[in-house]
Amino acid sequence: MNHKTIYILLITILSVMRIHGQTDNYFYYAFQEKVYLDPIPNKFVIEFINTPDETILNNNNLYPSKITQKIYEVTGNITQIQNIWSRNLQCKSVVQNK
Repeated sequence: MNHKTIYILLITILSVMRIHGQTDNYFYYAFQEKVYLDPIPNKFVIEFINTPDETILNNNNLYPSKITQKIYEVTGNITQIQNIWSRNLQCKSVVQNK
């Protein structure tokens, strides 16, 4: 391999590493300070787009805790979430301060 090929390969690897590192960081700004957040394992927020159906959550052992009329916090693993995935709901990880 010549120097030009090695250089291009190195730049590509560093670019991929940089992009990957940015997607894993959750944060917000408070008083001009960046506050990092960690996802809480097996905790998710599920929002029903149309009519909420709490029985779907109960039948899949997701242990729902109602936040609003259409939003629930659930405890379970990603496989359980994928089992109930539909166009009627959205799912986000729950995060906490580091």
